[in-house]
Amino acid sequence: MSQQAWRSAVASLAVLGTVAAGTGCVGRGSGTSAASETTWLYHGQQGITAQYEVADATLYRQLLPSQLGMPERLVVAVAVVLYDDVRAPLAPYHEGYVLLACTYGGRKGWYTVTMPVDDQVAHDGGRAMGFDKYLADRIDLAESGGVWSGRVVKGGGAALEMTFTPSAVAQLLVGKDGELPPLFNLLPPATGPDVAEVQLVVNGERRVESLPGVATVSAGAGEPWGALLVGSPPAVHERITGEWTLQQVR
Repeated sequence: MSQQAWRSAVASLAVLGTVAAGTGCVGRGSGTSAASETTWLYHGQQGITAQYEVADATLYRQLLPSQLGMPERLVVAVAVVLYDDVRAPLAPYHEGYVLLACTYGGRKGWYTVTMPVDDQVAHDGGRAMGFDKYLADRIDLAESGGVWSGRVVKGGGAALEMTFTPSAVAQLLVGKDGELPPLFNLLPPATGPDVAEVQLVVNGERRVESLPGVATVSAGAGEPWGALLVGSPPAVHERITGEWTLQQVR
């Protein structure tokens, strides 16, 4: 798709009131109209997240767009999440994602390598903000005996599988308390050339209940980021409540 065609598509989504991202948004910037912006509020989510410290700098650089810089610490975050308390036009939905730590303009943030969802509205709105989303066949997140499992299925096979086991000694590589780093997306998704900065905007208190642990994660054979996942990473199960949205700031 040409850049002009992409901008037209984004503008059309804004008119329809669907400019939004996987965790809620207010759309701004290229191709959107301030008069047609819509805010999608999120009030509750839970999920499991693992973080790997990566040794393969060559593959990391290949997966990171040229517009973005390499961070001092190479970290990949993998998650399966359920957004279970949302406001219209959204309905509760699942999401998986793979993020790479990066820099842009001298600032630290994350780049979205992939972000499968199981809802068409979340898919369309997220891509309008540069999230490289696709519709999965199915996404599951479940708990049994204190152990959490997450699974993303596409094309009849598992693109991502995670198992989280609580462990009091585990700690994430990149701390999350009070840290809301920006997301740097490409527009159009995964190709660019534009870079869109997306920030989490919290309205009032955002309550995070965290349970530390460790995870096992596996990627489907066709997922290039799977080669970055080496070892048993620290992980966390989180339950988040409050009110928040995502905002594209440029």
